[in-house]
Amino acid sequence: MIRLNFIRFAKMGPSKGKGPLIAKYAPVGFKKGFGAIGLGKHTKKGFFIINKMLVPNYRVPDLTDCQVNKENK
Repeated sequence: MIRLNFIRFAKMGPSKGKGPLIAKYAPVGFKKGFGAIGLGKHTKKGFFIINKMLVPNYRVPDLTDCQVNKENK
């Protein structure tokens, strides 16, 4: 009987922590992410329509003529 209790409570205790990190047990100001941004909506038939206004568009400068100093690496 004692052996069953030991096995059952082996996953509990102060060395195992408080479980998953949620805002209740985290430091002040901690906030977890809630997934990616919504890029569209679902239809009644189960399809997903992407709204092109919500898709991020990154503008990268042209770096073909940029010279890199070897001493700054």
